[in-house]
Amino acid sequence: MPKETFFNLPEDKRERIVQLAIEEFSERPYRQASLSRIVSRAGIAKGSIYQYFDNKADLYGWLLTEETPRRKLAWFAEKAPPEGKDFFSLLEAQLHAGLRFGLANPRLARLGDMVLEPTNDPEVREIHERLQQAGQEMMRAVVAAAVARGELRAELDPELGADLLMGGLRELLNRAMYRKLGVSTYAYMSDPDRADRLSACDLDQMIREVVQLLRLGLAGEERP
Repeated sequence: MPKETFFNLPEDKRERIVQLAIEEFSERPYRQASLSRIVSRAGIAKGSIYQYFDNKADLYGWLLTEETPRRKLAWFAEKAPPEGKDFFSLLEAQLHAGLRFGLANPRLARLGDMVLEPTNDPEVREIHERLQQAGQEMMRAVVAAAVARGELRAELDPELGADLLMGGLRELLNRAMYRKLGVSTYAYMSDPDRADRLSACDLDQMIREVVQLLRLGLAGEERP
Protein backbone atom coordinates (compact mmCIF):
# COMPACT_ATOMS: atom_id res chain seq x y z
CA MET A 1 0.00 0.00 0.00
CA PRO A 2 1.20 3.59 -0.54
CA LYS A 3 3.43 5.16 2.06
CA GLU A 4 2.52 8.41 3.76
CA THR A 5 4.99 10.25 1.53
CA PHE A 6 2.80 9.44 -1.49
CA PHE A 7 -0.26 11.08 0.02
CA ASN A 8 1.85 14.09 0.99
CA LEU A 9 2.56 14.82 -2.67
CA PRO A 10 0.69 17.67 -4.38
CA GLU A 11 -2.55 16.32 -5.80
CA ASP A 12 -1.61 16.96 -9.44
CA LYS A 13 1.71 15.12 -9.09
CA ARG A 14 0.07 12.22 -7.27
CA GLU A 15 -2.63 11.97 -9.94
CA ARG A 16 -0.07 11.98 -12.73
CA ILE A 17 1.79 9.05 -11.16
CA VAL A 18 -1.48 7.15 -10.75
CA GLN A 19 -2.56 7.79 -14.34
CA LEU A 20 0.81 6.72 -15.72
CA ALA A 21 0.73 3.57 -13.58
CA ILE A 22 -2.77 2.76 -14.85
CA GLU A 23 -1.55 3.16 -18.42
CA GLU A 24 1.54 1.02 -17.83
CA PHE A 25 -0.25 -1.89 -16.17
CA SER A 26 -3.28 -1.85 -18.47
CA GLU A 27 -1.22 -1.85 -21.67
CA ARG A 28 1.33 -4.55 -20.75
CA PRO A 29 1.43 -7.89 -18.94
CA TYR A 30 2.63 -7.48 -15.36
CA ARG A 31 6.12 -8.87 -16.04
CA GLN A 32 6.62 -6.42 -18.90
CA ALA A 33 5.34 -3.40 -16.97
CA SER A 34 8.16 -1.14 -15.81
CA LEU A 35 8.52 1.23 -12.87
CA SER A 36 11.38 2.85 -14.78
CA ARG A 37 9.01 3.77 -17.59
CA ILE A 38 6.49 5.21 -15.13
CA VAL A 39 9.01 7.41 -13.31
CA SER A 40 10.63 8.51 -16.58
CA ARG A 41 7.32 9.69 -17.97
CA ALA A 42 6.42 11.28 -14.63
CA GLY A 43 9.69 13.21 -14.64
CA ILE A 44 10.85 11.97 -11.24
CA ALA A 45 13.99 10.15 -10.10
CA LYS A 46 13.67 6.36 -10.17
CA GLY A 47 14.49 6.11 -6.49
CA SER A 48 11.57 8.39 -5.68
CA ILE A 49 8.98 5.74 -6.49
CA TYR A 50 10.34 3.59 -3.65
CA GLN A 51 9.58 6.43 -1.27
CA TYR A 52 5.93 5.95 -2.23
CA PHE A 53 5.61 2.17 -2.76
CA ASP A 54 7.69 -0.82 -1.67
CA ASN A 55 7.97 -2.28 -5.17
CA LYS A 56 6.11 -2.92 -8.41
CA ALA A 57 3.80 -5.50 -6.84
CA ASP A 58 2.89 -3.02 -4.10
CA LEU A 59 1.88 -0.37 -6.65
CA TYR A 60 0.01 -2.89 -8.81
CA GLY A 61 -1.83 -4.37 -5.84
CA TRP A 62 -2.91 -0.94 -4.61
CA LEU A 63 -4.20 0.02 -8.05
CA LEU A 64 -6.33 -3.12 -8.28
CA THR A 65 -7.54 -3.45 -4.70
CA GLU A 66 -7.93 0.18 -3.65
CA GLU A 67 -7.65 2.83 -6.36
CA THR A 68 -9.59 1.22 -9.22
CA PRO A 69 -12.53 0.22 -6.95
CA ARG A 70 -12.54 3.74 -5.45
CA ARG A 71 -12.78 5.33 -8.88
CA LYS A 72 -15.46 2.87 -9.97
CA LEU A 73 -17.56 3.53 -6.88
CA ALA A 74 -17.31 7.28 -7.40
CA TRP A 75 -18.39 6.89 -11.02
CA PHE A 76 -21.26 4.49 -10.31
CA ALA A 77 -22.52 6.56 -7.37
CA GLU A 78 -23.58 9.24 -9.84
CA LYS A 79 -25.45 6.71 -11.98
CA ALA A 80 -27.12 4.43 -9.46
CA PRO A 81 -30.11 2.47 -10.88
CA PRO A 82 -33.59 3.23 -9.51
CA GLU A 83 -34.61 1.31 -6.40
CA GLY A 84 -37.30 -1.35 -6.43
CA LYS A 85 -36.22 -3.13 -9.60
CA ASP A 86 -36.13 -6.92 -9.83
CA PHE A 87 -32.92 -8.92 -10.17
CA PHE A 88 -32.86 -9.02 -13.97
CA SER A 89 -33.76 -5.35 -14.40
CA LEU A 90 -30.95 -4.43 -12.02
CA LEU A 91 -28.60 -6.75 -13.90
CA GLU A 92 -29.51 -5.03 -17.16
CA ALA A 93 -28.94 -1.60 -15.61
CA GLN A 94 -25.59 -2.69 -14.21
CA LEU A 95 -24.45 -4.03 -17.58
CA HIS A 96 -25.35 -0.70 -19.16
CA ALA A 97 -23.46 1.16 -16.45
CA GLY A 98 -20.47 -1.17 -16.74
CA LEU A 99 -20.17 -0.62 -20.48
CA ARG A 100 -20.56 3.14 -20.08
CA PHE A 101 -17.85 3.07 -17.42
CA GLY A 102 -15.59 1.12 -19.78
CA LEU A 103 -16.20 3.59 -22.59
CA ALA A 104 -15.30 6.47 -20.28
CA ASN A 105 -12.42 4.62 -18.59
CA PRO A 106 -11.08 1.92 -20.94
CA ARG A 107 -7.78 1.47 -19.09
CA LEU A 108 -9.51 0.94 -15.75
CA ALA A 109 -11.84 -1.52 -17.45
CA ARG A 110 -8.81 -3.36 -18.82
CA LEU A 111 -7.26 -3.57 -15.35
CA GLY A 112 -10.49 -5.09 -14.09
CA ASP A 113 -10.44 -7.68 -16.89
CA MET A 114 -6.85 -8.62 -16.10
CA VAL A 115 -7.95 -9.86 -12.67
CA LEU A 116 -9.77 -12.72 -14.41
CA GLU A 117 -6.81 -13.74 -16.56
CA PRO A 118 -4.37 -16.52 -15.56
CA THR A 119 -0.86 -15.57 -14.47
CA ASN A 120 2.30 -17.44 -13.53
CA ASP A 121 3.50 -14.70 -11.17
CA PRO A 122 2.83 -15.76 -7.54
CA GLU A 123 2.47 -12.18 -6.23
CA VAL A 124 0.04 -11.24 -8.96
CA ARG A 125 -1.88 -14.51 -8.62
CA GLU A 126 -2.47 -13.83 -4.92
CA ILE A 127 -3.85 -10.36 -5.69
CA HIS A 128 -6.08 -11.66 -8.48
CA GLU A 129 -7.39 -14.58 -6.42
CA ARG A 130 -8.21 -12.28 -3.51
CA LEU A 131 -10.21 -9.97 -5.77
CA GLN A 132 -11.94 -12.88 -7.50
CA GLN A 133 -12.96 -14.31 -4.14
CA ALA A 134 -14.37 -10.97 -2.99
CA GLY A 135 -16.35 -10.65 -6.22
CA GLN A 136 -17.61 -14.22 -5.89
CA GLU A 137 -18.79 -13.66 -2.32
CA MET A 138 -20.59 -10.45 -3.27
CA MET A 139 -22.33 -12.10 -6.23
CA ARG A 140 -23.25 -15.12 -4.12
CA ALA A 141 -25.02 -12.83 -1.63
CA VAL A 142 -26.88 -11.08 -4.45
CA VAL A 143 -28.00 -14.41 -5.94
CA ALA A 144 -29.06 -15.78 -2.54
CA ALA A 145 -31.17 -12.67 -1.89
CA ALA A 146 -32.82 -12.98 -5.32
CA VAL A 147 -33.60 -16.66 -4.66
CA ALA A 148 -35.16 -15.70 -1.32
CA ARG A 149 -37.36 -13.11 -3.08
CA GLY A 150 -38.51 -15.70 -5.62
CA GLU A 151 -36.83 -13.89 -8.52
CA LEU A 152 -34.50 -16.81 -9.20
CA ARG A 153 -35.25 -20.53 -9.14
CA ALA A 154 -35.66 -21.89 -5.62
CA GLU A 155 -33.39 -24.86 -6.37
CA LEU A 156 -30.55 -22.65 -7.65
CA ASP A 157 -27.36 -23.03 -5.60
CA PRO A 158 -26.17 -19.44 -4.94
CA GLU A 159 -22.56 -20.55 -5.37
CA LEU A 160 -23.22 -22.03 -8.80
CA GLY A 161 -25.38 -19.05 -9.72
CA ALA A 162 -22.54 -16.72 -8.81
CA ASP A 163 -20.14 -18.81 -10.93
CA LEU A 164 -22.47 -18.57 -13.91
CA LEU A 165 -22.93 -14.83 -13.59
CA MET A 166 -19.27 -14.06 -12.91
CA GLY A 167 -18.01 -16.00 -15.91
CA GLY A 168 -21.04 -16.36 -18.14
CA LEU A 169 -21.96 -12.71 -18.41
CA ARG A 170 -18.50 -11.72 -19.57
CA GLU A 171 -18.45 -14.46 -22.19
CA LEU A 172 -21.99 -13.74 -23.40
CA LEU A 173 -21.22 -10.04 -23.80
CA ASN A 174 -18.02 -10.82 -25.67
CA ARG A 175 -19.81 -13.17 -28.05
CA ALA A 176 -22.63 -10.68 -28.62
CA MET A 177 -20.09 -7.94 -29.33
CA TYR A 178 -18.24 -10.17 -31.78
CA ARG A 179 -21.48 -10.80 -33.63
CA LYS A 180 -22.23 -7.06 -33.80
CA LEU A 181 -18.79 -5.60 -34.52
CA GLY A 182 -16.34 -8.46 -34.87
CA VAL A 183 -14.33 -7.37 -31.81
CA SER A 184 -14.17 -8.09 -28.08
CA THR A 185 -15.97 -5.96 -25.52
CA TYR A 186 -12.66 -4.43 -24.42
CA ALA A 187 -11.73 -3.53 -28.01
CA TYR A 188 -15.13 -1.88 -28.36
CA MET A 189 -14.66 0.17 -25.19
CA SER A 190 -11.10 1.25 -25.96
CA ASP A 191 -11.74 2.64 -29.47
CA PRO A 192 -14.10 5.66 -29.70
CA ASP A 193 -14.45 5.28 -33.48
CA ARG A 194 -15.43 1.64 -33.14
CA ALA A 195 -17.80 2.45 -30.27
CA ASP A 196 -19.59 4.98 -32.49
CA ARG A 197 -20.46 2.16 -34.90
CA LEU A 198 -22.83 0.63 -32.34
CA SER A 199 -25.89 2.80 -31.80
CA ALA A 200 -27.45 3.25 -28.37
CA CYS A 201 -30.47 1.33 -29.63
CA ASP A 202 -28.33 -1.61 -30.80
CA LEU A 203 -26.43 -1.62 -27.51
CA ASP A 204 -29.69 -1.66 -25.54
CA GLN A 205 -30.98 -4.56 -27.61
CA MET A 206 -27.76 -6.53 -27.21
CA ILE A 207 -27.85 -6.19 -23.42
CA ARG A 208 -31.55 -7.08 -23.28
CA GLU A 209 -30.89 -10.24 -25.29
CA VAL A 210 -28.06 -11.30 -22.99
CA VAL A 211 -30.16 -10.73 -19.87
CA GLN A 212 -33.20 -12.41 -21.44
CA LEU A 213 -31.12 -15.53 -22.08
CA LEU A 214 -30.20 -15.65 -18.40
CA ARG A 215 -33.79 -14.89 -17.39
CA LEU A 216 -35.11 -17.87 -19.35
CA GLY A 217 -32.72 -20.22 -17.58
CA LEU A 218 -32.65 -18.81 -14.06
CA ALA A 219 -35.86 -16.93 -13.30
CA GLY A 220 -38.25 -18.17 -10.64
CA GLU A 221 -41.84 -19.09 -11.42
CA GLU A 222 -43.09 -15.54 -10.88
CA ARG A 223 -41.37 -14.02 -13.87
CA PRO A 224 -41.75 -10.31 -14.52
